[in-house]
Amino acid sequence: MSDFSRSNIQNLLLRALAPEAFDLLLPAMQAIKLPTNFELISPCVPSGTVYFLESGLASVATNSDGESVEVGHVGYEGMAGAHVLQKVDQ
Repeated sequence: MSDFSRSNIQNLLLRALAPEAFDLLLPAMQAIKLPTNFELISPCVPSGTVYFLESGLASVATNSDGESVEVGHVGYEGMAGAHVLQKVDQ
């Protein structure tokens, strides 16, 4: 993500980081385009990726007895994969 700078980042969470914290994350950042209905994080599947959305919307869903229930949304103001930063299983 070498052609990225704080000024062209749309994600509000990344923009709110202190410059020193942003600079620590920058080498690991990678811009990707995802298709509609792409599953960012699968239950019971180890993941080491954190997603900071720049546009669009991600649903936060849980399964109960085979039924999927939406419990939240993440947009350009947040992130998906907080469990990675907290060093816990999802």
